[in-house]
Amino acid sequence: MNRIVLIGNGFDIAHEMPTKYANFIDDYYRKLSQEALKVRNTYKDENIEFRTNIQTIAHVLGGCEINSFKELKEKIESFNYSYPSASAKITFTNELLESITYELSDQKRWVDIEEIYFNQLKKITDLINPQAHEETAELLNNNLKQIEKYLESYLIDVEEKNTYNSLNPQIKEKIYSKFKIKDFSLSSIKSIKEDIKNKIDIAFDKKKTNYTENMISDYQKAYNDLFFDLDEISGFISSHSKIQIDREKKLSQSIDKGRIPDFFMVPENLLILNFNYTHTEERYIIPSPIINVIHIHGEIKNSNNPIIFGYGDELGDDYHHLENINNNEFLKNMKSVRYLETDNYRKLLNFIESDLYQVFILGHSCGISDRTLLNTLFEHKNCSSIKPYYHKINDSEDNYSDIVRSISRNFTNKILMRDRVVNKMFCEPLIE
Repeated sequence: MNRIVLIGNGFDIAHEMPTKYANFIDDYYRKLSQEALKVRNTYKDENIEFRTNIQTIAHVLGGCEINSFKELKEKIESFNYSYPSASAKITFTNELLESITYELSDQKRWVDIEEIYFNQLKKITDLINPQAHEETAELLNNNLKQIEKYLESYLIDVEEKNTYNSLNPQIKEKIYSKFKIKDFSLSSIKSIKEDIKNKIDIAFDKKKTNYTENMISDYQKAYNDLFFDLDEISGFISSHSKIQIDREKKLSQSIDKGRIPDFFMVPENLLILNFNYTHTEERYIIPSPIINVIHIHGEIKNSNNPIIFGYGDELGDDYHHLENINNNEFLKNMKSVRYLETDNYRKLLNFIESDLYQVFILGHSCGISDRTLLNTLFEHKNCSSIKPYYHKINDSEDNYSDIVRSISRNFTNKILMRDRVVNKMFCEPLIE
């Protein structure tokens, strides 16, 4: 049995990293104001033009840099009100940036930004002139590329400052925790018990000691907060081996009552599946042959694994409509296409095909922008459990139900969803 630890932006936020969409967009306008203060009447970059017809930009901003688009907008409105003949204004050359700026709120997530991009792409198909389709789609994709470029620069700066929380013991404990039978779907418990039985048989056939000691050595590196005692493990193997009378019944009882050594209840392989571009997971990686990391959407400062920023739901009718247009520009930033630029997706498929696995969700919204990949993970025959670690808002509120509703959208088989998603009674916050 294996485990996939699925990491999203909430994981970085739990480490107090300013990686929310609002943090990113506020930083853009903060730096814009810094540069605009250096010129007189007109500031221009590849995304925006800020101009005033009287006095200077410094007068518009009151001589100081601003910290958000809201503040910039208020400064412009106040200046124009104070000077009736003034026409201080900002003009967007990047229409996608304009859309995601004006739709900004504290509740906006990165998945919402990708949804805005996709909606604009769909609107292009309504244009009457087919010639305009490609030109407008290309412009939109260039707009997205500019935002992606600035995002990477911003995240590099965030990581290099390195003033955020280091390893969190609560999170580490969850990642490297042992399996709990109550977390698994009813349909998979029989397979899990069979898996444990096979592990006992292999150890027994190999005379226990060498095989078990090698496994313990690997486990101790990864699961260093758990208990691995050779005598206890050997005794359990002997008393539940295939030569014992009523072996099946006794083994099943031991598992159901939790009377089983940690050795048999830890993932044989653990995959950190990071949807972020940052490397926050590195503080939790213990050098071990049983631990692997995949940055499925790319990572900053790695040209061999470039950032994938786009849309990832190929199951909906809208995606099929874009495919049928027969214009490659419309599919340029579809995640399912861009996954083929590296072997990350193939590595993930190899992992989920290799054995039964449990999915831990740590700070991922499970929005439909990643629906294609999540559907592959969640509905795969080897998926035995999906356990969301939720965000505790206050003593009476949390986002468990929000996560589960999002998870459900990634299932085509709702019966399967209800069997595999762990009941809230057995879930807990990512951090208290």
